[in-house]
Amino acid sequence: METTHWVDINLISVTTMYSFVEIISRSESSDEIVVAYTDAIELLYLYENDSTQICGWEGWIKYSDGSLGHSKKYQGTEDLSHMPKPSAIALAKSTIMQSHNEWQEKPEVENASLYYSITVNT
Repeated sequence: METTHWVDINLISVTTMYSFVEIISRSESSDEIVVAYTDAIELLYLYENDSTQICGWEGWIKYSDGSLGHSKKYQGTEDLSHMPKPSAIALAKSTIMQSHNEWQEKPEVENASLYYSITVNT
C-alpha cells in the first residue's frame, strides 16, 4: 500500500513504499525494531502521520556473521520526547541521514552494516 506524504514548505511529495507491519517484519531483533537505513527513514515518515511520539534512535551494527551489537560511534540521540513531534522527527531524520552518509564513506566496522533502532512512546 503506497501513501503519499507532503513534507516541508515546498510540498515535496514523498511516497512511502512499505507499511508499518512490513517494516517490522524485517526487524533484525524480536525485542525491538532494528532496521536498515531505508526502513528507518520510511518508519519516520509513517510516525510523522500518526500519533506516535518518537523518543530517539540508536545505531546497531550487523556483523558479517549475522550477529548484532550496539554501535560505539553512532549512539543516536538523547531523549527527544520533550520536543514537539515535528522537531523530534526532523532531528532524527537528519542525524540518521548524517550517520548513514558517514558510514558509507568510512564504516565503523568493515564488512558490517549500520542499522537503526527508533524508540517511541507507546
